[in-house]
Amino acid sequence: MTIFTASNSIRRYCCVDLRRRADGPDAVDDRQKRVPGFSQQALDGATVAVIGAGGLGSGFGWGAVKKGIGHLVIYDGDVVALSNLNRQLYSPRDLGKNKAHRLARNASKAGYLGTRLTAVPCFFQAAVQRGLEVPCDIVFCGVDNDETRAYVARHYLDRPVVIAAVSDDAGHGYAAVQEPGQACFGCFRPQALSADTAVAAGEGACPADPAVIDVVSLVAMLSLYALDSLIMARPRAWNFKQIALHGLFPDVSTVVARRPDCPLCGGATPGIYPPPPQGTSARKSGQPTLGASATTSNQRSDGPGTVRRGG
Repeated sequence: MTIFTASNSIRRYCCVDLRRRADGPDAVDDRQKRVPGFSQQALDGATVAVIGAGGLGSGFGWGAVKKGIGHLVIYDGDVVALSNLNRQLYSPRDLGKNKAHRLARNASKAGYLGTRLTAVPCFFQAAVQRGLEVPCDIVFCGVDNDETRAYVARHYLDRPVVIAAVSDDAGHGYAAVQEPGQACFGCFRPQALSADTAVAAGEGACPADPAVIDVVSLVAMLSLYALDSLIMARPRAWNFKQIALHGLFPDVSTVVARRPDCPLCGGATPGIYPPPPQGTSARKSGQPTLGASATTSNQRSDGPGTVRRGG
């Protein structure tokens, strides 16, 4: 691990690069380069923002450095708690310290393909307000509330965003891919926009909701696959995919169409971010209903838990 700088509380790290150590079948990246459509060059050139360094964010970050993403930018203002250690990429030595700092540091020891990591130790909304936002190509949003998901989706209408969540009962979760000019988070989950999407909404420590590593890891890896599909030729025939571990209802894999009446993206120009709409005080809405906007008619996800958490 190499620490480059630490200025204004933003810290930068770098994974070692072992690609010069061996060529051919012994190379550190040989097996993944054999996957059809895989492009190490595309990964090397990509900068990905990770918003939320909890269960989903730490799992996604770990996988991203293993694959060798070029630059990973991590945002989180929370600190590591003892209750995080059963499912997040932290250890007892990280307790009480900022999650963005510690995830960047820990992930820098897990990768061997030269990934650069930047840790921004504040919540994303605050980073935007303070001018600490780092330019990126793609965004992964793994926070635990719809308010921040909507804020991120609106802020990044001009570039791809992968949004992920797991259910309160830890039995299912989803990954949704928002691309410019196509369905956005509001199209996937219109009921989520009834919540307050003010800038400060959703900030603070993670609530004490049920969480376990199996569903969190599965959804994080599903999101990592979606990242590959956005920058290389790995196929993806969906923009919304929900996986139910318990099998109490079917998995969902579909293409949701853009809603022309969507208050988040309908008629909006990519790159211009209007202020969030005024909403009610209701928090965390229910199941991610696809409804009539989906190309597969009447598909929806019906289950016992509310899909909203970031793990």
